[in-house]
Amino acid sequence: MSDSFGFPPADQKPYWFLCYDPRDTDRVAPIARSLNDIGISLWYDSDANAGKERVLTYIEQLHRASGMILLFTKNMLDPYDFSGFREYRAAAEMLGLKCLCIFLDRIALQDVPFTKYRWWLTVQANSIEAYEIRDTRVFARHAAECLGIEIYGEKEIEPKPVPSGKTQMTRMERYKEFH
Repeated sequence: MSDSFGFPPADQKPYWFLCYDPRDTDRVAPIARSLNDIGISLWYDSDANAGKERVLTYIEQLHRASGMILLFTKNMLDPYDFSGFREYRAAAEMLGLKCLCIFLDRIALQDVPFTKYRWWLTVQANSIEAYEIRDTRVFARHAAECLGIEIYGEKEIEPKPVPSGKTQMTRMERYKEFH
């Protein structure tokens, strides 16, 4: 992963564990910076070393985290890479942390390998779609709202309407509305 986010990983609580595929660093960096700019502390893997120590670091950081933000792309569906899956499972199922999945790619059912199908269905229940982010600050505020994080001292930014004039409802909002 990378230090190219422009800020160091959080080392003190409270912070959110940022999970993403390292091949998506260029796409993830502007979102991470915007989340950090509005006051959401993030821990992310800034160490390129693999192995047992890395797994222990993830577990330690997940135990200390307030929750997980999973930036989901097609790269997460690599049938031979289970790191994102393991981190999500540890956070959501083993530790009971709040997890927000942000889909950065449109993913069709036929694109999901059988080994990741159940995970893909699970993360969709608590997700927001961000296929075409035009303003990362507006998006960061929306993500903060979905996580239940209050942002203080920031200029209010109105969400942009979709072309039809209606405000887009995220999957999370639809889920909350019916449950």
